[in-house]
Amino acid sequence: MPRYVKLILPVLVLIGGCAGAAEPAPTSAVGATPTTATAGEPDSETLPAPRAPEPATVIATVTGTQSGNRVYDVSGDLVVANAVDIELTGRPVWVVGVSGARDPTWVVATEDGTIEAWAVVDGRADPTSLELDSLPPGTPPLVAATEGMVRVVVPPPDASPLTHPVIVGEDLVYITTDGSLEIIGAGASSELPIDALPDGRLSVSSDGLVSVLAGPTNRYPHAVLGDDLEASRIVIIDPGTASVVADVTIDEPNVVEGIAAPWVDADGDGVEELLVTISNGEVGARLALLDRMGEFIADGPPIGRGNRWRNQLGAGPTGSNGEIEVIDVRVPHIGGVVEYFRLQGAELVRVAEQPGYTSHGIGSRNLDWAVAADVTGDGRVDVIVPTQDRSALGILSRTTDGVAVVTELELPGRLTSNLALAESSGGSIALAAGTAEGILRIWLGR
Repeated sequence: MPRYVKLILPVLVLIGGCAGAAEPAPTSAVGATPTTATAGEPDSETLPAPRAPEPATVIATVTGTQSGNRVYDVSGDLVVANAVDIELTGRPVWVVGVSGARDPTWVVATEDGTIEAWAVVDGRADPTSLELDSLPPGTPPLVAATEGMVRVVVPPPDASPLTHPVIVGEDLVYITTDGSLEIIGAGASSELPIDALPDGRLSVSSDGLVSVLAGPTNRYPHAVLGDDLEASRIVIIDPGTASVVADVTIDEPNVVEGIAAPWVDADGDGVEELLVTISNGEVGARLALLDRMGEFIADGPPIGRGNRWRNQLGAGPTGSNGEIEVIDVRVPHIGGVVEYFRLQGAELVRVAEQPGYTSHGIGSRNLDWAVAADVTGDGRVDVIVPTQDRSALGILSRTTDGVAVVTELELPGRLTSNLALAESSGGSIALAAGTAEGILRIWLGR
């Protein structure tokens, strides 16, 4: 058995749905007296009882799902939400919302790596026990939940502490400390030496392809995302065959300025594209889309000068009539403008913008301060994004001629964590955010 398989088998069992699965009822024993069946009906004593369906497993990350798209597929109303505050043991950095239960679970990682979990039941915050109580400081949690059992997936010993694994089918896929991509299955292990970014976030398509940024380079010295390394390659992996589908080289002086290439459906055809931010020292950042074979298919406008960044959020039906738009925050450190683009031919065309917001702090590897979902209950996706001073969260809704600020949700301090959304089994939604005062605030919507 490969050396990491023993470590991850409990997770594979959980993901495979074997935990808690019902055993088939025994058939009649040999030599037993058969019962008489009614004519035309099967003899139930000679047929095995139907096997209970395998329990579904929910995989949750700091971006909501493993696709990396920050647009959540949930709907509800947060405009009149009630807020519940939870005092944590430290300053929160990462929050994961686990949907599906009557009362969603919130898994929090503080800046020293301590892991806590909470549920809000009838307006009361209840702690939830976990098998794992800490991760390396800065590691975002990957959470798996089956039939109410919530687990934080334990990264293997050689995993990079700056990112988290992903689960594809029954395989665990992760970036090692030397930049390789390790794929662990129930009976085999494969390693692909792709030179991945140490803090690269793996993104998983709906059919199981994995994208990862690779080829660390310091040729673009902006250095605002936690280190001075950016990606010079985009790699697409098929874990099922442990093979490289595409390895895209970014020509100098350009880099991919970010930590992930999320999968989004920018044109609504049901086939996902990759969304990245391309930057250089002359014209700064622009958005770009690639197809699933790694071919560039569309570009947005560059900012126009170096050291100016765009933080991509994802894509979803934000338009006033449900049109799909690509969303980012331009220059989040200096004025912060939420932008909306539509794919027109080979161009991403900006159709609306709203200044005064942010989605990132200089030097942080947390690029997930903003999310999008239908949180006004009108069937269209809204953007939830912090104000520039990080004291409140704006809910932005597209109109026919621009953007409307629907409301702002006050924070109990200065935001320090990503934003996380979750949906209960009854269909209500909730939003969570952590602050510098060690408070996790949860807005309970409907």
